[in-house]
Amino acid sequence: GHTALSPREDFMLSHNLSEGHFQIHRFPASTPDGILPFTAQTSDRRITIQGCFAEEGKVAVCGSDHGTVYVVDVMTRALLQKLPGA
Repeated sequence: GHTALSPREDFMLSHNLSEGHFQIHRFPASTPDGILPFTAQTSDRRITIQGCFAEEGKVAVCGSDHGTVYVVDVMTRALLQKLPGA
């Protein structure tokens, strides 16, 4: 999978390659703090999907294997935007 560390190093975003979703972890704790409210992987192919933090770590921006980009509030896990791909 893929991981990203927030600018303040208090959260880690990870793409769970075997399950196909993104998780947010409070860092440095190792257990997931929450699964994000969308499916990043819809095919049986297991590929690494990237995500990053934006707006000073307040949002997570995550890709998908179906072209959609998701913007999620880090604290509430609410889906803020769903940007369709071309």
